[in-house]
Amino acid sequence: MMSDYKEEVKTKLAELREVSLRAEAVTYLVNHRSDDPELPNLIMGTNGALQALFQEVLAVYPYLDPPRIPSELASRACQALALLQKVASDRIGAVLFIRCDYIMFVLPFMYSLEGGTMEHLRTAALGVVGALLTFESENEEVVQYLMRTPMIPLCLRMMAQDTSVITTLGTFVLQKILSTRPGLTHCCALPERVANVVSTLNIVLHQVAMYPSPRLLRTVLRCYRSLTNNHRALPAIRLLLPPSLKDGTFDDLIEENEAIEEEWRKLLEATATCDLNSSGGTGMTDEEIEEELAKEMVLTALQGAF
Repeated sequence: MMSDYKEEVKTKLAELREVSLRAEAVTYLVNHRSDDPELPNLIMGTNGALQALFQEVLAVYPYLDPPRIPSELASRACQALALLQKVASDRIGAVLFIRCDYIMFVLPFMYSLEGGTMEHLRTAALGVVGALLTFESENEEVVQYLMRTPMIPLCLRMMAQDTSVITTLGTFVLQKILSTRPGLTHCCALPERVANVVSTLNIVLHQVAMYPSPRLLRTVLRCYRSLTNNHRALPAIRLLLPPSLKDGTFDDLIEENEAIEEEWRKLLEATATCDLNSSGGTGMTDEEIEEELAKEMVLTALQGAF
């Protein structure tokens, strides 16, 4: 029985090369993508299979600006992206995506904030990026690659202005980026970047206050905590951390989830301040002076952003 299934998969993969058979083959493979852990390798190992999937994605490009994508083309592109996400979630597939610049095929869907069809394509495209970040040991290489693309600013834009599903996906991607040394350094290299990241996280946190989501709250807290590990970002976190994290707004979510409670407690510990004037004289060490200057730079950056 399994051998029959394997043969059927191989047949459908071969049919991807035939335009007239491709739509049905893609639908079959999408419906069975969770059944076979070897599917990514089979896609990569089948001549013309990856190219066919990218052709399905490219077919909607002429309809992106302004967004007027025929529903059939959009559905086929979403299905192709689902299979590309499967490839990206494979360790070898992730390396292939990076070294062949395949991620550039999905970025165009992230520029529009339109709903409906574009929202579905955006969700599928973000899923591909998220899949690349599932291997902790390779995350630094992936993040270094993403830093050379517009992914980070696009991610922040979607987090601040998009739907709850895309906000959750985008925040997950940002958290993975900030959890790496290159990603954290990149996002904190300039006061404007720190201000942009922190203000976006604050917007997301406000959304969680209105529409409680344990998963999203935990991811946001992890983003804040990662930022506290950078000496440029820590003053901004101390200055701009929303009062809602201390006034009981999230007590129900915190008390119901030990993982959230631990993230919340560690964040408050990391952002706790001491009396800067307790040591006599000027009362400020070199580190404290640097922190005050960092605060001023972040405030200046925020003023310029709005």
